[in-house]
Amino acid sequence: MFVYIGDLAPELATIGKVLRPGGVLVFTTERWEAPPPGAAWRLAHNGRYVHARGHVRTLAEADGFSVLEAGQTTLRTEYGKPVASDLFGLRRSD
Repeated sequence: MFVYIGDLAPELATIGKVLRPGGVLVFTTERWEAPPPGAAWRLAHNGRYVHARGHVRTLAEADGFSVLEAGQTTLRTEYGKPVASDLFGLRRSD
């Protein structure tokens, strides 16, 4: 669902407050292949948001998560072509 949200800061902050210590959050985002320095997210031509992987990591760590996984994957295909995605696995710090 994060592909339909631009700024992930409010969502990660809220999840960080309600997830118990040690709890795990797993989600995907559409990959932004070459974001300009300091960029966080943008609306893509397909109407979904792409996110800078480094920015997502920074948000997660600021909200009390440790990053277990931050890797590349293909979540789905669109018009017969794979959609580059990032998979995140976060654990709520104790």
